[in-house]
Amino acid sequence: MAMKKTVVGMAFLVVFCLIQVSLAHAIEAGVDVGTAYYRWWEFTTLGVIKEAGNIRTVGGHIAGVPLQKLPALKLRGNVLLFHGQVDYDTKTSLGTPVKTTSNYLGFKVEGNTGWCFVYEQTCIEPFLGLAYRIWERDIDSTSIVQGYPELYSALYGKIGMRVDHKPQEGITIYTAWSIDPMLWARERIDWTSISGETLVVNNGRRVGWTIEGGAHWNYFEALAYWQATRLGKSNEVSCSGIICFQPKSFQDVIGFKVGYLF
Repeated sequence: MAMKKTVVGMAFLVVFCLIQVSLAHAIEAGVDVGTAYYRWWEFTTLGVIKEAGNIRTVGGHIAGVPLQKLPALKLRGNVLLFHGQVDYDTKTSLGTPVKTTSNYLGFKVEGNTGWCFVYEQTCIEPFLGLAYRIWERDIDSTSIVQGYPELYSALYGKIGMRVDHKPQEGITIYTAWSIDPMLWARERIDWTSISGETLVVNNGRRVGWTIEGGAHWNYFEALAYWQATRLGKSNEVSCSGIICFQPKSFQDVIGFKVGYLF
């Protein structure tokens, strides 16, 4: 419960701050809802442990020119709240297959700054940015295994390119892609219901990526995206007299959103 309050509290705080900024400076602001296919792979000594399923998203964004004297300088920011339950195919420590479910609740905030090079009706914008994600993964118990919650936090950079094209007034088609180097990642594992312990490990830093494309016309927007997060093996810690660690993990979110522009 404490983990969920942390995620939701941070989401409301950042959304409130972005609303204040958008009212003062943004040229464009929007809200959106969507659905996504979520996949999580853990590469363990017992084989690949997999999660997969659909999650729901709610988000928003702002975009603007902070300095009138530099109209080519662009600032963008967006937030995303996601939630859902996915299937989890795991194994016990002895290798016995177990099927259960995992519940996800997470929040992402990111911002970037870019420079727009205009060619006729097209803006080519290289950009740099930062993003922070926090999400809870709550594994359900079964008759064979005891479930437990985990809280992940990650800070990563964004180095990419965005291309906007306006074929006619009121319509914009765009695509963006970025390399997302992981700068910091941590996981807190709540085993108080199992062994009375709470473990904290630092995940290995790897490079992920984001690819997206969409269009907006008048007050409506549609967007498809693929965000890939890659975590290396964490440091080893002692848990109940044995060595524990989070293995190398792959996370993919492939989604679609529709939104309204203000």
